[in-house]
Amino acid sequence: MFVIGLTGGIGTGKSEVSRILRGFGAEIIDTDQIGHEVYLPGTAGFREVVKNFGDEVVADNGTIDRHKLGAIVFDDPQRLSLLNAIVHPQIQERVDSKLIAAENLGVQVTVVESALLLDSYSLRETWANKINEVWIVTAQQKTAISRVQRRTGLDKEAIHARIRSQITDDGRLKYADGVIDNNGTLGELRKTVSVLWKKRVPQSP
Repeated sequence: MFVIGLTGGIGTGKSEVSRILRGFGAEIIDTDQIGHEVYLPGTAGFREVVKNFGDEVVADNGTIDRHKLGAIVFDDPQRLSLLNAIVHPQIQERVDSKLIAAENLGVQVTVVESALLLDSYSLRETWANKINEVWIVTAQQKTAISRVQRRTGLDKEAIHARIRSQITDDGRLKYADGVIDNNGTLGELRKTVSVLWKKRVPQSP
């Protein structure tokens, strides 16, 4: 099975690229979605987050309010490291299970979509023997910020805090096997992804 690690900064359009790749036949593992599952009430992740960050991160409906949690951690490296230490191992365990299941089902290409794929040495080491290639999605910062505002309603400062908490594009590009520029139209994005797919992914006979 050929495994692509798909990453990029907030608002660059990773999810749209994943949708295109799904259309080409790839299985998609979305670590952000898995992250939501890790925070669900009744889970160990939920209990650890509330224990370490307080009841104020729990929304009225009893779930973790990720916007409130983000406001606490994204400008505080120590608290962000604490949160990552809680959730990353649980996310990784679930991703590993999904990769094994996909391979057992005979899936040819799997994409692991993860914003944090390359954000630390330990994460890079974790993924080193699990993925075949790293693809980076890029976009101009003003474009990315505008997308995030439309999607989440966050203000610019909150978005900048998230950007500052992540590795830079220059840091990501050092590890890239493929780069997907997403500053244009959806049609242009599809063309870019299609070219990369045909060039980099082993094609079945």
